[in-house]
Amino acid sequence: MTRHWKILVLGLCVVVLAGCCLPHPPAPSAPASGWRLLPEKVPSPLTSGIDILIAYGNSSCLHAAAWIATENEPLLFWDPAGGFGAPPHEIFSRTRDILDTAPSLARYLDFRWELGTEMVELFRFNLPPEQTSRLAGLLWRGSKDPDDPQGHDPSTAGLFCSHAISGFLLQHAPDRFPLEAAYIFPHDFSEVLYQLSPNRVFLLQEGKPVRVRP
Repeated sequence: MTRHWKILVLGLCVVVLAGCCLPHPPAPSAPASGWRLLPEKVPSPLTSGIDILIAYGNSSCLHAAAWIATENEPLLFWDPAGGFGAPPHEIFSRTRDILDTAPSLARYLDFRWELGTEMVELFRFNLPPEQTSRLAGLLWRGSKDPDDPQGHDPSTAGLFCSHAISGFLLQHAPDRFPLEAAYIFPHDFSEVLYQLSPNRVFLLQEGKPVRVRP
């Protein structure tokens, strides 16, 4: 193996060991001020829209996941290349990275804290029911048949969680998510999400009050 390839392989190993990206502090794009504290331990449930979660360790971003909610329809949880629903969490079965039954935010946060997650950003975008129903339908159909032309295959290769979600929104909801690209690193995706004027952003840490803006 040449020196060039050894350096490349070593770099890839560092990325894998670090999670999704190279070292940086948790939530590097979060504004320093403008937050208020919530009395609740967990934000209220999403009713019609999409919640995009970015998880951080002490020195890197770790994962991205999303819920899509439409009133009177099953809640969808997309955990691209994630481990929720795999042993020892088999009670939540998954098909092509879509959970057959969506966990609540509180249950999923417990899972993140068990993994050692340091901080979570939750971006909440309220969307009209017809749009959330269409987006969820694309993923439900894709999870059942990845070749369905009326669906979107949600299965994702490892380390591409953020790329999968941002690419899906870029393709299927460009009016609300006018992204310039699909983002491989969750912290890069987070930086752009702040610029898209989410209805709410929540900062969550285990055992600490929930911060929210606006």
